[in-house]
Amino acid sequence: NHYLDKQKIIINSHLYKLQLEKRNLNEYIKFNHYQTSRLPAGYLENIGNKFILVSGHGKIVLFDKNLSLSNKINSNLSKIIEKQRPPKGWYSIRDVELDNNNLDSNIYVSYYKRCDETKWKMSILKASLKDFKENILQFKDIDPFDDTHCISDPRPTHSGGRIEIFDEENLLVSVGDFMFHLAQDKNSIYGKTLLVNKQGKEYKIFSSGHRNVQ
Repeated sequence: NHYLDKQKIIINSHLYKLQLEKRNLNEYIKFNHYQTSRLPAGYLENIGNKFILVSGHGKIVLFDKNLSLSNKINSNLSKIIEKQRPPKGWYSIRDVELDNNNLDSNIYVSYYKRCDETKWKMSILKASLKDFKENILQFKDIDPFDDTHCISDPRPTHSGGRIEIFDEENLLVSVGDFMFHLAQDKNSIYGKTLLVNKQGKEYKIFSSGHRNVQ
């Protein structure tokens, strides 16, 4: 329990410092466009003998098992998230996954993508971790779901977004029902787990009928 408590404190501390490096507290609150205490989530993955942590704002840090900060990884992820103009903490990154647990891995990030002023959809970003020591990590949107899947004012508490590696060519991605009645609609991605090609070329329904899939 002591280790877990300490780990939580250290992670929160690093994220807080990273957020304040770029903007002061007033700017930080305005950026998120909300007046509640609900903040964007952060996602953690093991990478060799280290851990990689991605915040809901797109900040990325690498730290070791002794909880010492190893690197702040520069990337374009924060700019991508900021471009979506997320109205709440929920409208942000939903999960992070790696091809394997070393620094030659690809990293995948699921997130809310803004289609227009009122519509959103789930999408997936991809980057190669082997580039981060020499260059800024460049995430590209593989955008597996076309804009026919954009929906107005989704309920983000039913968003899903979990990513798992299925095989060498595919990801398994969950998409919640966003509180729409689409879980049994075979023409919709919502309320499903989907088999998504890692290049974003195609997807298939793996399972359906899910309400609030994680």
